Amino acid sequence: MLYKLLPGLLWLQGYTAHTLRQDVVSGLVIGVMLIPQSMGYAVLAGLPPEFGLYASIFPPLLYALLGTSNKISIGPVALDAILILSGLSVLAEPGSDQYLKLAIELTLLVGLIQFLFGLLRFGFIVNFLSYPVVVGYTSAAAVIIIGSQLQSLTGLHVESANVLDLAYQLLIHISDWHGVTIGIAVASLLFIFFCKRLVPKSPNALILLVGTMLLSGLFHAGQAGVDVINSVPAGFPALRVPDIDFARLGELLPVAFTVALMGFVGTMSICKSQESPKDKRSVQPNQELIALGLANALGAMFRSFPVSASFSRSAALRDSGALTQVSAIISSALIAITVVFLTPLFTDYPLPKAVLSAIIVMSVLG
Repeated sequence: MLYKLLPGLLWLQGYTAHTLRQDVVSGLVIGVMLIPQSMGYAVLAGLPPEFGLYASIFPPLLYALLGTSNKISIGPVALDAILILSGLSVLAEPGSDQYLKLAIELTLLVGLIQFLFGLLRFGFIVNFLSYPVVVGYTSAAAVIIIGSQLQSLTGLHVESANVLDLAYQLLIHISDWHGVTIGIAVASLLFIFFCKRLVPKSPNALILLVGTMLLSGLFHAGQAGVDVINSVPAGFPALRVPDIDFARLGELLPVAFTVALMGFVGTMSICKSQESPKDKRSVQPNQELIALGLANALGAMFRSFPVSASFSRSAALRDSGALTQVSAIISSALIAITVVFLTPLFTDYPLPKAVLSAIIVMSVLG
């Protein structure tokens, strides 16, 4: 009965010191990837960077107990972030208090929808979404994600109706692009590009993040007109059950259903792609819905935003030799240490937003 409620415990049967070593190494690899990625995806969603860090700590811990796959990395994902931004930006100004409140409510709704679908055994719905549809949807999302980063990459903020209009506005105002920001963006993109090809297993995004923070602090990039992140709260937010604004429930539900469905479909697609004929256990779609749902519901209580499986991190998990979801516990612990002890450094060593945008763009491009 216990294993049915907490499938993650099944992986601990016959757990050995060798398994622990593999999981620790993999957990550290994923944690190093998640620190810059999670902050970037939070900013992409119109949220403060700490939301991404919180989303990388609490939801993965619960999924490790409830999930049926040992081969996926749960946490912030670019597609979820862009769905959140596109759905909530019409209801409130991104970054405003009202927007943050709606994002937390949305996370709770996504969790409740996924949990309810799991209880009702709706996992079969993944069979009705064809591969071309999912690929087409994610390809379109990739274009939108890259387009959404153009302002941070150029240092120019303009009003636009859509990605095409934004590109046009930036082109006709090319003389107003911020030179220092452009330099940081180009250098960051090239750094990640060459690192991926010359030293593919290096933590290139984290090296870039730390390096640019040091340079930004030494040369006072903020005073040179570069948009920077110079404040990330230290420690964890207090546990709090979000209040649902029922007056806006009708506006939030369509967004919540979309995020819940795409998060589940994306997670199952990655689970299937990672499966091997040698696997002793198969992924259970209904249990995955329950696991994702409860993970997102818990995340909402700690100022998180919706999470699902990441293809790039899941591939890194496989390549680094992870054997169980203990690796997720290790990565969450690493990020928790970062939140408690390292976030005050942003005050003296601010992070240029162009760097996060470069990380997002290169992550989407693969």
